[in-house]
Amino acid sequence: MGNLTFASLGRSSVTQVWISGLRVQNPPNFQITQLSRRTLNCGVKLPPHCDHRSLETVPLTVMHIMFLRRHNQIVEAFRAESLPWDDEILYQEAKRIVIAELQHITYNEFLPRVLGVESMNRYGLWPAPGYRDTYNPNVDPRTTSGFSVAAYRFGHSLVRNVHNQIAPNLLTNSLLLQDHFDRMETHRLPFPGGNTEGFARWMKLSRKAGADRFFVDGLRNNLFPCDNPDCPMGGGHTRTLDLAAVEHTEGNVHDIDLFTGAMTERRLPGALVGPTFACIIGQQFSNYKRGDRFFYERDDPVMAFTPGKLFYSNLIKIKIPVL
Repeated sequence: MGNLTFASLGRSSVTQVWISGLRVQNPPNFQITQLSRRTLNCGVKLPPHCDHRSLETVPLTVMHIMFLRRHNQIVEAFRAESLPWDDEILYQEAKRIVIAELQHITYNEFLPRVLGVESMNRYGLWPAPGYRDTYNPNVDPRTTSGFSVAAYRFGHSLVRNVHNQIAPNLLTNSLLLQDHFDRMETHRLPFPGGNTEGFARWMKLSRKAGADRFFVDGLRNNLFPCDNPDCPMGGGHTRTLDLAAVEHTEGNVHDIDLFTGAMTERRLPGALVGPTFACIIGQQFSNYKRGDRFFYERDDPVMAFTPGKLFYSNLIKIKIPVL
């Protein structure tokens, strides 16, 4: 933590590194036809999902369902235009738009809340009001292991012990987090105004928790059969895993586990994380953006969204509440 350098953090061995809706629409080792197939019973169950963690917690499942519905909504809009496209083209074109919307929401709504204004400016993460080409073929967009195993797990401290559903008339149903891990049945229970919609309404209306070193019991002691795995994961980026030794060397930040130390830092103004995680997360998302030749802001004549195809001005206005 004392001498933060990305060269020493290593790179994850992954098949796909860009912000592209991979976990929603295009999983590795998965038949695309299973996601794009037709069915007469669309409302009976959640469509095949691309990440086994999509059912881990209720809010996570809601986000997956939301973007899957968005994909289908766009497909139906294309169908209504009577375009001469077969199912494959419809699927790929809708997928491309969802990717762009996911990218815009990430940089326009999510990251400013996580990093704060200062870090957004420092790493050049703000979306442009129009086209902007920041692509650099020399930028390595691969995910650093420090980001993967430590920094981007800050959100675990945002999870709440109780999840609620809120009906249109504000009737509320409460569920314990630990009782609904990996349970699709939770999203099938009847609830006024829609089951998943009830959870989404709560997510929108509830006061957001702050990120800190405290984790709720339901997540800390019930999600995994072993002790909290985040410390061993982050421990690979320190010179020792012996936390008892840290007690004897208190004050030497070089011996503190990355995850433990960064979660204990004071948050930056207007941010959810402290300076260490802001550095790792900010640099990583800068690399995702500048290292992606298909990033939605590009004005490349071959790959750019044009007014005649998507209405770029509407894309950059998209926000989570709209979805």
